[in-house]
Amino acid sequence: DVNNRDVLRDVVATHNGNAMTKVDNAVNDQEYSYNGETGILTIVTKTFSPFNVRYKTDFAARIGNLGYATLDSAIVAAKAGDTVTLLKDVTYAYNPYYVLEVESNTVIDLNGKTITVPFMSAIFQGKNFTIKNGNFASDAAFALWIGDEGTTDSVVIENVTVNGGINVYNADNVLLRNVTADATGHTYYAVWADENAHITVESGKYTGESGMAAILSCSEGEIAVKGGTFSTDPSEYVADGYGTVAKETYYE
Repeated sequence: DVNNRDVLRDVVATHNGNAMTKVDNAVNDQEYSYNGETGILTIVTKTFSPFNVRYKTDFAARIGNLGYATLDSAIVAAKAGDTVTLLKDVTYAYNPYYVLEVESNTVIDLNGKTITVPFMSAIFQGKNFTIKNGNFASDAAFALWIGDEGTTDSVVIENVTVNGGINVYNADNVLLRNVTADATGHTYYAVWADENAHITVESGKYTGESGMAAILSCSEGEIAVKGGTFSTDPSEYVADGYGTVAKETYYE
């Protein structure tokens, strides 16, 4: 399968209970080869009789029972209703303005793993998707980027810890639920509503860099706070009917 590229390790083949010979390009009887670039495993025998293949996998993500070598390839393959489950920590290379287009009505389950993102090197864009259950980290000011020049709408970020800030741009109906965002040492805010960003903070803990706001919106962005804990007073963003929030206190 093409999705097995570079992810099968320690491949061993036996034929009629006898070990076969591993070579670079199998053409002779009792030889086998695995091409990591194409994902093709070749087994050569003169007779079709029982053979066995053992291997280890190194998938980055899966959809159902199908594994993918990279998180990106799994996101591209996902269809409406699918859940992409991360299987290991992922670190993106420095590649500013790199956009991950997420299919509508899909879930990215981080599965307790961590995505490390250099400056703007993984921007999530799309409609009606959820990212949950894991971590984002970065040496840059922001570790989680939501929205780019395309349409981004109805995004839920849930049970996620962010080592750095969250940057939302040109995105409607972004919900932060049980998110911990700590921008200490990252020079900016835990949550930044950039142009045309509309964010609802439902719950979680948000810590800005020392001397800076926990959450902040530009004049063309919007934040509505309905719950959470903040390192600075978020009162100006509190949604109607949700009272006043004091520094470092939860509220109902």
